[in-house]
Amino acid sequence: MPADTDLVERKDSIESSLAALLVNGHALQDQMAILDASVRRLIQLLTQSREDKESSPLIELFGRLLQQQTIQIDLSKKILEVVMALDARTPASDVEGTAHPC
Repeated sequence: MPADTDLVERKDSIESSLAALLVNGHALQDQMAILDASVRRLIQLLTQSREDKESSPLIELFGRLLQQQTIQIDLSKKILEVVMALDARTPASDVEGTAHPC
């Protein structure tokens, strides 16, 4: 019954791989929690000394980044619309390089 032992070995190998993935997943989750706490603390430290001002430079920076991302998304949408319009106007035979007279 070599086929049965092969199946058992494969099953054991899969189970040990799944266990290793589970352990690695938990370790990664812990690392993400630590990183999240560290970033939050860093933001607190950077903005704490500037509470007396109307707005902190870090908040302004985040606002500018969000604004730039919005503009970039709008530009990407417009480019896609232009490409789609050009694609709709171009016959399939022209795209393939073998234009046939109509």
